[in-house]
Amino acid sequence: MEPNKKKFSFLYPFKRDGKGVEKEEAGPPNLKNFFKLFGRKFTRLLSLNLYMLVGAVPPVLMAYLFFTGEKTPSVTEPIYPALWGASQVVQTPALQPLFGTSMIQFQLPFLSLGFILMMVALALVWFFIFGYLNVGTTFVLRAMVRSEPVFMWSDFWYAIRRNRRQGLLVGALDLLILGLLVFDLVYFYSMIGSFAYDMMFFLIIALLFLYNFMRFYLYLMLVTFDLPIRKLIKNAFIFAIVGIKRNMMALLGIIAMLAINYILITLLGPLGLIVVVILPVIYFPACAAFMAAYAAWAKIDELMIKPYQTEDDDSDMMPDADAEALL
Repeated sequence: MEPNKKKFSFLYPFKRDGKGVEKEEAGPPNLKNFFKLFGRKFTRLLSLNLYMLVGAVPPVLMAYLFFTGEKTPSVTEPIYPALWGASQVVQTPALQPLFGTSMIQFQLPFLSLGFILMMVALALVWFFIFGYLNVGTTFVLRAMVRSEPVFMWSDFWYAIRRNRRQGLLVGALDLLILGLLVFDLVYFYSMIGSFAYDMMFFLIIALLFLYNFMRFYLYLMLVTFDLPIRKLIKNAFIFAIVGIKRNMMALLGIIAMLAINYILITLLGPLGLIVVVILPVIYFPACAAFMAAYAAWAKIDELMIKPYQTEDDDSDMMPDADAEALL
């Protein structure tokens, strides 16, 4: 397969393909080879990050509309209606301070028909593209981790066409689970104070970590094997546990990158260097996804591919038809 040679266009960074087609030597999946591979693929990761940023457009627009749209004052204290009713019957010195405190108003978004329709439309777009973006970018990341030639534009769309149905369903389910976990985390954090709510808060944190590790494997298996969604989730759960060492190393790498960015923003942000704030957006999503893919693919290769390869089989991939009986 020859790389596409196109003249310069506005979509050039998206359609840009690799310079060659010869497969590189991957080497063992250890920390030393990770940095070598990361350095070789860094410029391609910057291009892949442009694809990933498309998925951030709907939630960013939703947040912008939520915080900058028309507001209406609202009283949020649940005791306010009872105090208001009591104030209509009798006026006492003790009642007035309570009534005045509880009627403090907050500015909440005005739920007009246009606002609701816009938020619903953006949410539907996000649900529709979320899985496809993860499928396309994961397919490209898998090629990078395997040290295969990358033709980003064609590979991205090939993966989406090949996994059209599962990409949409798994993406919607993934986004729904993430939303529920984040909602539960915020809810139980606001209720901290009793033993039961404290335990639920820490349980949700543990579930977030577990599901985050499952996501390392979910889309990699989706673009590699012909498995039903139920088995994808089951295998991802098993890999999240058996691959805990590599999962933790990837998580520590992502946290370290976040910490470095935070330190740079804290130190250089007050100097007016706005580029320090914008720079992480240019590379962080793709680099974090690369760390997760590098950690996860080695375990998938070890348990789902190599045991089923014969000595005469030169292929690096296992046939999809045999994948269902793996775990």
